[in-house]
Amino acid sequence: MPTRKAPQDRKTKALPPGQFQGVDGKTYVLPDPNESVTLATGRDLRDIALGDDQAQLAVQFRLLERCGVDEVTLDALYSLPMLDTANVISEWMTGVDLPNS
Repeated sequence: MPTRKAPQDRKTKALPPGQFQGVDGKTYVLPDPNESVTLATGRDLRDIALGDDQAQLAVQFRLLERCGVDEVTLDALYSLPMLDTANVISEWMTGVDLPNS
């Protein structure tokens, strides 16, 4: 009897930051990460600057949800294995163009 492949055994195509393949095999697109910068607060900045990696990831989740991402995409993101979800969020934030001060 053939063994069933676990989700982490799937080979997925490389997608640009802000896109990911859900466990259903569909491709999902997150909002422009630069929108998150306009929605960030001073408290978010403090949490990023003073927090550890977990605090920074928590801010990234908050910013994504503030961008108005639709529920279907959020459900697909949150259905991924934990490390995949963290990677998608972190890669999404790499697309942010911070203004020069």
